[in-house]
Amino acid sequence: MRVVFFGIYDLGRAALEALAAAGLEPATVVTKPRRGNERQPVAEWAIHNRLPLLEPETPKAPGFLRQIQQLAPDLLVVAGYHRIIPACVLDVPGKGAINLHGSLLPAYRGPCPWKQVILAGETRTGVTVHVMTPELDGGDILVQAEVPIEEEDTGGSLFRRICGRGGVLLAETVQQIAAGPVRRMPQDARLATYFGYPSEEQTRIPWHASAGQIHRLVRAMSPRPGAWTQVHGWRLRVWHVIRCDGEVPAAEPGTILSVSGGGLKVATGTYPLIVDQAGVEVDGHLAPLWLGGTSRPRVGELLDAAGSPDAAAPAGG
Repeated sequence: MRVVFFGIYDLGRAALEALAAAGLEPATVVTKPRRGNERQPVAEWAIHNRLPLLEPETPKAPGFLRQIQQLAPDLLVVAGYHRIIPACVLDVPGKGAINLHGSLLPAYRGPCPWKQVILAGETRTGVTVHVMTPELDGGDILVQAEVPIEEEDTGGSLFRRICGRGGVLLAETVQQIAAGPVRRMPQDARLATYFGYPSEEQTRIPWHASAGQIHRLVRAMSPRPGAWTQVHGWRLRVWHVIRCDGEVPAAEPGTILSVSGGGLKVATGTYPLIVDQAGVEVDGHLAPLWLGGTSRPRVGELLDAAGSPDAAAPAGG
């Protein structure tokens, strides 16, 4: 069976590796144009494995439909492409087009559901292989598999497990399609939810929220883009916090309760959290959280208080 694969990032690479391991290496790989030093795992994998590579600016680009028609694929396979593929392209292959999505559809449609499920406090998520339509993450479901969410999962750790489980599931589905028709289950549109990329404001730590909500936000946004707050007017990206269950200090949320080599203990809307992994943004770069010198955070100071960065940039050590 002749397969044309669409993808760009790590989910796509995991899917390519699983397809190749199952003896289903695509005839051609479609990705986005490479620019500068941007990391593009799908392009790197295709080049390393000497597969033909197409890099249209958009799948709607003039001439792209003709290229796909000339390739005469039996099936289009998509994973992490992040582009809307027009119906005229989806209609080319005789066996249609399928997509790997990182949630249990119809819930959590959108580009990064592994972040949203942690934010929502879910205990399980999963992967779905579904028929592609012009509707984003719509189309009949072919197969799904659950992925548990661990208590300390971050967006990054959960995404890695989704990639591994999803790649294998996608390869198995392609094998089933090659063997004959696969049962399809329509999505219930009433249960559909959609979440886009988190905005800067959505990743800002709301210290008046509960410690549990803040803990989930930090986990969901780690390692990228990182939840953030402000200290001395500098933006502080936070990747890990430690819960201090049981303590309820009489302090305004966002107040620094203590400063030590282990980090900053900060009051929230409920019990405190210790910020123990963080970096300060300085001129577009990240420096480790500083605990010494004139820029040392002090007990009693309020995170996210209005103000300008200190005259002296924080030390990098």
